[in-house]
Amino acid sequence: METIRLAPDYTSAYFACESAYLRKGQYDQAIEDCTELIRLNAVCASAYYCRGFTYQFIGRYYEAIEDLTEAIRLAPDDAFAYIPRGDAYRMTGQHDQAFKDYTEAIRLAPDDAFSYIARGFAYLEKGQYDQAFKDYTEAVRLDPKFYPDRGYAYLETGQYDLAIKDYTEAIRLDPKNAYFYSARETLYQQLGKKELAIQDFEKVLSIDLNDELAKSELEKMKPKVYSVEEFQNNLDSLEKSLGESLFKIMARKNPVTVKYINGELTEKAAIDELISSGFSGEEAVTFMADIRKCYGV
Repeated sequence: METIRLAPDYTSAYFACESAYLRKGQYDQAIEDCTELIRLNAVCASAYYCRGFTYQFIGRYYEAIEDLTEAIRLAPDDAFAYIPRGDAYRMTGQHDQAFKDYTEAIRLAPDDAFSYIARGFAYLEKGQYDQAFKDYTEAVRLDPKFYPDRGYAYLETGQYDLAIKDYTEAIRLDPKNAYFYSARETLYQQLGKKELAIQDFEKVLSIDLNDELAKSELEKMKPKVYSVEEFQNNLDSLEKSLGESLFKIMARKNPVTVKYINGELTEKAAIDELISSGFSGEEAVTFMADIRKCYGV
């Protein structure tokens, strides 16, 4: 900013500041600087481009289209202004205009992979998958860093095996990128390959220990390992619960129980009937105590 204060017509200083503001998320300040530069130089295509790009980035699409159209008028052979204007057209539902801009960007800069990615994504949204994958594949040929973009397209269209291949290649090229492992893990889960998914989650956490989502999902997927004490406690609890359930079933089948629960027998009469059916006195008393406990009578 000191450079701008001392030399307000120094264009490069404005662009340096504008870029810094964008990186920091200070979009209003970036727009303000571009507006000032336009005031100083009304035919500066780069100033319109930078302000239009910022507008497009923050969702002010119609203002973006206006600025980027002016940038293109001033510098019609600059391919890069066509891409954000195409994005703005696409976001406002003007798909034909978007395709025209992406195609023009490709004509002007046929070796720029990002132009193919932009048009490929537009085709993907429209369900024109053959054209989409043709563009994605050309982008990958020009620049292998776009493997994950094609992988995403394969994922979106249910081609999981091909998506895994692309994300695996992306990992080979950039093994420290946690997102690639996370994306591939999702695909492994879709294919029921649980162990491979777990391995990718573990890799995510080796790169980013603070990834809470990966921690949570990994905890759900990995089998619980119990200590001997935990296992015995769980077994005791299960046995108790199952025992009570079985007891209730057995009790319902005993005619003495039914009569007692329905109020047809007193507890003493029920005990007497149990003894006469083969229970010992102690067994009959214990049985009736369990009946009261289970049925709350």
